[in-house]
Amino acid sequence: MEEGQAKVAALVAAVQRQSKESTQAENAAKARDAAIDELDDWVEDFIKIARLALADNPQLLEALGVAVRS
Repeated sequence: MEEGQAKVAALVAAVQRQSKESTQAENAAKARDAAIDELDDWVEDFIKIARLALADNPQLLEALGVAVRS
């Protein structure tokens, strides 16, 4: 009987640990996605500003990796 109780307790602990790790992974994914969205917004603003600042020098825009219309 004690052995069965120990196995049940170990199973409950494993399920709790898995649930905690799953929640942590989900939170980490949400934080990653939010950071990527924020970075995308920043890069979009940067490219807009670079296009304005370097309108007379498209070669510098290309050096930044910004596609330039010919």
